[in-house]
Parts: sequence; structure tokens; C-alpha cells
Amino acid sequence: MTKNFFTRSILAVVVGLVVLAGCEIETLPPPGPTPDPDFMVVFETTEFTVTRGTQSREVDVTILREGGFSAAVDVQADLQNFPGGVGAIQIGTGDSFTLQIDVQNTVTPGDYTLPFIAEGGGITKNYTIDLTVLPENSDTFTIGLDPSSLTIEPGNRASTTVNVSRDGFTGSIDLNVTDVPSGVSTNTTPPNASDQGSVSVIVGSGASSGTYTLTVEASGGGVNEARTLTLTIPSTGGGGSENARIQGSLETDNNLDNFTVTTISAARATLDTTTERPAYVPGELLVQYVGGDQLGTQAYRQQALDVQNSYGLRLLSASDGSYPDRVALPDGADVKALAAQLSQDPRVAFAEPNIYIYTQTVPNDPQNDQLWHMPVSGLPVAWSEQNSSDVVVAVIDTGIDVDHEDLQGVFVNGGYDFCASSDCGSRNSNPRPDANADTHGTHVAGTVAARGNNGRGVAGVLYGGAKIVPVKAFYYGSRATTTASALVESIRWAAGLSVSGVPSNPNPAEIITLSLGTSGDSTALENAVSAAQGEGALIIASSGNAGQNTLLAPASYPDVLAVGSVNSDFRRSCFSNFGSGLDIVAAGGDAKPSGVTCDQPVTNEALLSTIPNNNYGLEIGTSHATPIVTGVAALVWEQQNNPTAASVAQALRDSAYFDGGYMNASQYGAGVLRADVALGLLGPTRPGNRNVDVPITAESSDDSGVATDTLDLLLGTSGGFEITGLQAGSYTITADVSRSGNQLSGSATITLNEGQTRSISVVLDVPQP
Repeated sequence: MTKNFFTRSILAVVVGLVVLAGCEIETLPPPGPTPDPDFMVVFETTEFTVTRGTQSREVDVTILREGGFSAAVDVQADLQNFPGGVGAIQIGTGDSFTLQIDVQNTVTPGDYTLPFIAEGGGITKNYTIDLTVLPENSDTFTIGLDPSSLTIEPGNRASTTVNVSRDGFTGSIDLNVTDVPSGVSTNTTPPNASDQGSVSVIVGSGASSGTYTLTVEASGGGVNEARTLTLTIPSTGGGGSENARIQGSLETDNNLDNFTVTTISAARATLDTTTERPAYVPGELLVQYVGGDQLGTQAYRQQALDVQNSYGLRLLSASDGSYPDRVALPDGADVKALAAQLSQDPRVAFAEPNIYIYTQTVPNDPQNDQLWHMPVSGLPVAWSEQNSSDVVVAVIDTGIDVDHEDLQGVFVNGGYDFCASSDCGSRNSNPRPDANADTHGTHVAGTVAARGNNGRGVAGVLYGGAKIVPVKAFYYGSRATTTASALVESIRWAAGLSVSGVPSNPNPAEIITLSLGTSGDSTALENAVSAAQGEGALIIASSGNAGQNTLLAPASYPDVLAVGSVNSDFRRSCFSNFGSGLDIVAAGGDAKPSGVTCDQPVTNEALLSTIPNNNYGLEIGTSHATPIVTGVAALVWEQQNNPTAASVAQALRDSAYFDGGYMNASQYGAGVLRADVALGLLGPTRPGNRNVDVPITAESSDDSGVATDTLDLLLGTSGGFEITGLQAGSYTITADVSRSGNQLSGSATITLNEGQTRSISVVLDVPQP
């Protein structure tokens, strides 16, 4: 499969390959003589306007049923994707009720889409209401033009200053120019930094003389202002042959239009999801005793010993009381039955099986590739702004080859191994993988931080500018499996919390990435995640690879940033788990699980990154979408003033590209992660506003021409422009585009002979200070 991509420095060589787990898509039965049981939710209105302030609007809602559909239908506001200050309350029950939508005076004026999810009888449907919030009467602004008229000869340009007078309005202001005559183009700089913007007018050599009235429009937060700009183009005598032309295109480093994405055979990309894997360690329990946060160490350990003696338990690893002990059961004892019995003991807070946790990836063959997942995520353009971070990131995984040539200089300490044997019963200070064939952790670490140094290697999100703490929590001899107890200790240690018998972590992590998951329940694991969050850490975890409408733990836990996967077409990967609580999706490749029907073609794609022994390989799955989100989170954390886990997570959700034509919150969360938007750069926005018009100018000492091209910010490419009627000579082609104060610009030079047509590509990048 061929796609486009402009990357100026990266050549990838692959010697190992990995693919990931499954997908389950509901299919509709064939049509019959009677309609299938179904429902529809009808809103009294799907759009309304309010003036900012504490206001409420009631919308009547009716549920229509057909085909004998009798299940209860629950209509919920997807509040996670509501704008701040807007809420919704259901008044009444049954098939007719009212939604009360509240708008507080903290809401920024503007246009919003409010998503709602309706579920019943195994059917999920998505609906939206469009909300326009107008400013209060005192929140407004006016503009003036200085000068309000321009006289520009063909082949030249001039500008007018846009001055803003604010009357309580604090939002951003966009500029747009309409009624522009043929042969003329404009470029705008919004007046947000100093309340003074500008409109540049470029008159091409082929523009007709005359006097024209252009309209300069300023808009923001529901306020719209317009002023007229008079343009006079005087006649010119011309001269010289003007039959040369320039044909060209615009693109950014995020260009996916001419790029070869690695594909793998359908046979190799069919993932076996039918093999049963054990749910918990046989003969073991995790036991948390009452009073761990109140009793002294000696009293707590004595109580633990008393309980163990009462039930014939043998201590395998002790805690300090802030997390559970790991104990062995008497021979022949039933794990679940004894856990239930212990949980009834007043000395025991809880007892549970020591569940297994698995990585979310499956291996495949080696293949050559390049880094298609980086432009999908908007990263090449973002690297122009920032590609390093002093934020500490803990990678908890199967072990990392810290000696890999592309990972030098990214680690801040030696790390630790919390699963140094098949039963995770021993620990040591070596975070390296147990074997070179154990690629998962090194691949994840490379996606976060690889240096991209020498043409042979790969580039991670942080491009080598990182502070990674390697934490090994898996043992390869047990097929890359870990236990709840080992993962609990790993998370606590990564966050700077105490773990009995282990030296403290000198570099507690602000961000912890977990490319792993379990469908089992574990109070101990959830408590460890909560404790790490209490230390201020942002926890990012993969949603799972069974293609099911459920999230694995810990992605399903409160305030954990849950990550799903998309392919290079920005469609949900067949294997990617989804459902309530999914926060965001990122590039993770695509593959088809056995026995699963997908609702779209499977692209069979994989991601390239580092693997042990200075090699590079391909892997697929939500495991590999997660480190992309992790790396961008570190960049955003570095950029924000007074960052918190919540503020960084919200910035990532706000950055996401969301196409309402086929995406919904259940399968895509907030949408596809975009690093460019998250870092405040020009990129596709949530409502799907992906295309921008870019004015292009070709200038020489005695001739010029103008054109306009449409740049697709999602794919990073344009359709193509043409500038005709040029004289022979040397030309500088410039292109600039801005939106909401963010800008991309580029230039190139070309020499034309008389009557010659030449092609050129102009790369738009972030202007350097």
C-alpha cells in the first residue's frame, strides 16, 4: 500500500517483526420480511443558541422502537467530550423525557458539538446537538484598518494593519478576507498577541486594473466584525514575453501522500485469539491486612503472621503495609475459595488471586519500513517546535536493551527488574530483557525516545531528548507474562513510592506508560495505580487487542489515559478494544484476529522501532499506540506552565482530530492524537477542519505571479497550484498560512527560461525565531 510522507532524515532497516491481537465486530443479520428489533432517539432540536451566562435549555427526547424492541434504552451525555462549563441532566424516565442542558458563565463563546450515547439491548448509537454560545453584551470587540485603502501595481504587494479595540472580549480572533478579485491573493496575521494584526494583499502580474472593494472579517467567540478595504490596481504598460509558468504543490513534513507503509501477508496478519491463557498464578494469593496505614511495622507484621498461621499460608514476599503481601497456599487449596474465605476474616482488608497481565502484541516476520506512524500523529512538524523533554517517563515493560545504539543518552538511572524469574519471585537491578527475542519493551522505549541518529536507526517521539526510567515487570520465559504483585511493585517504585527490600527510585516519574493489560479484577493493582496518581503521575495504558467493547485494566481505571489504535487511514484498527472510558487513539498498525469479522478492509500494517542487539523490527497493537501518546504527553508536560496529569491529559484530548462523519466517542475516544495541535501548532482541529487555503507568491526583480492552493493539514499535502504568464528569470516562491495565531511557512527558488514550464514542491514548516 502506497502513502505519502516527507521526512528528511530517517531511513529504517528492519530485522525483526511483530504483530498484535484481535478484533471482534458486530455484523447485522440479513434483511428479512420484518424489521429487526431496533430503536431510534429523536431530539426535539439538534441545534440551539444561548447567550453566555448561567442558562439552561430544555430539549424533549423521544425513543422510538421497532421490530418488537423492548429493552431499556439509556441516553447519556458524553460529558468527557463536552466543553468545560456545559452540563446535561435527564429529567424524567421512560421513552419520553427532557434533557436540561446547562451553560455556565465560564464557557468561552463559540460553536460546540455535544455528543450523546444511547445504549440498549446490546445496541449503541451516537447522537449530537450543536450548541452556539454567544458572548454577553459587554464581551465584544471592534476593528479598524490603517490604511483602509491600498494602491498596488501588478506584481507587488502591500499590507494594512488591523487594530482591535476590546470591550471585555478576551478570546482569540481570526481574520478572513472575502470579495477578492481574480489574480489577487491575501494573507492574514491574527491580532491576538498585541491586538494588532495585518492583511497582506498580493497583486499578480495578470490582475486586471481597476478599483475593488474587499471585505476584512474578524470573528471570535460569536462576535463578527467587518470592514471594507479599497484596492486600486493601476494599469501597466507590461513588456517582455510572459509565457513561462510554474506548477507546484505544497506539503508539510506530516505528508502521508507518497509513502510506502509496510504491509504483511494476510496469513501472517491473522492473529490467533483463540488460545486460552491462564488468568492467575496457581497456588498464590495477594493479601492486604487491615490497619496497614495505622499499625506500626512490627504490629502489622505480627498480624500478618497470625493470619498466615491461621490458614496455613507461607509468605513469599512481604510489604510494608501499604500494598499486599504475596503468599503461597497449602497444597491442594482452591485459590478462589480461599481468597473468599480470607476476605471474610476481620483482620484482612482483601484477598485475591495473583492475576496474570499480558503485553498487547504478537510477533511477525522482519520487514523494511519507515516511520509512517509519526506523520499520522502530526509529529514531524511538531519536531520543529520541540523534540526533547526533561520530564521523567517510566517505561514498565518486558525489559529494555539499554545498550542499544539508538537509545544511548535517554536513560536517567539503571532501572530495576521486578520479575527476574518465571514466577516473578525474585528481583534485581538489571532492567534488560531476558533474551534478545524478547522485543516488546525495547520496541516501546524506542517509540518513545529513540535518537534517530545516523540514517540506519529510527526516531522516537522525543527524538533522543528524553529521561527514561526502565522498569522490567515481565519474564520472557513465561511468554512475556507478569503478575499483579510484580506490576504493583513496578508501578509503586516508578512513582517514587516504597517497595520493601528495593532501593528507592531516585527519579520518580511524572508519566508512567503501560503497554499491557488484563481482563481480570485486581484491587491491589487498582490501588497501586491510584497511589501513583496520588503522587501526581499521569498513567497511560493500552486499551487491549481483542477488538471488544471493553477496556482492559489498568486502562479502565479512573483517570488513566486509555489509548486505542488506528491505522494509516485513520480508521480504528481491527484488533483495538473500544468502549466507554476510551480517551484517545493513535497509530498502532492493523491486523485481523482469527474468527473475527471487521467492518472495513484490514490494512495489515506495522510500526518500526528498536529491538534488542542493535536491531530494528515491526510490531502491531495498542501496545505501540500507547508510547506515541506517552511521548507527546512528555512534550506537552514540558511546554505547559504548572502542568498536572489532568491538564496534560486534557491537552492531548483537545488536540485530537475527530471526523464526525465516521468516528464516535466509543470507538475513537476524543479522536486521533495530533502532536502538532497539542503543542499549539497549525494542524487539523477536532471538528474536522483539516483544509486551509494557502496564498502563494512567485516574485522576481521584474515580474511576479500569485496562486492559491488548499493544504490538507491531516495528510500534509495539497492538490497542486499553477502560476502562469511569467517572464524568464529567477523566482522565489513563498507560501504562508496561519490560523488562530499558528503559522506554517515555506519558500523555494526556481529559474525559468522563456516559455518554460517547471515543477516545484514547497515544504511548509514552523517559522523559526
